[in-house]
Amino acid sequence: MKRKELIINGVKLCFYELGTGKSLLFFHGGRLRALTFKKTIEELSKNYHIIAPDIPGYGDSSTPKDVWTFQDYSNFFISFIKQLKVKELIVVGYSFGGGIAYNMASVCEKVEKLILIDSAGIEKTLDSQQKKDFDRLIFTLHILNIYYRF
Repeated sequence: MKRKELIINGVKLCFYELGTGKSLLFFHGGRLRALTFKKTIEELSKNYHIIAPDIPGYGDSSTPKDVWTFQDYSNFFISFIKQLKVKELIVVGYSFGGGIAYNMASVCEKVEKLILIDSAGIEKTLDSQQKKDFDRLIFTLHILNIYYRF
């Protein structure tokens, strides 16, 4: 797996790209790096074009000068996929990376599917109606689990 680098708005981004097919952008969690999921990335690359960055501030990517919000990370990665000339993609986010993926999917028309794994950052970015609907969904799933034991 070959490491690649790009400079975007003065921030060095290290990433790994492998496989062919639909593009899948994979965000790792906080205090981790893309290669933490090396086996998963290699397995997914059998069916997808995988793009796995070290999120700025982690791994071999540089650390931004200011503290970034999930929206800042989202804008950064939208610029990144434009540089790669990706037309549409599936975005997967684990933990901290889930907050980035969620925010990116909410504003980027190139995101065709969103997969969140133990995601951070959702509640802080939702408006009040979305938050209410999200809470009701979680409540409903919890109730169904109690009565039907999925």
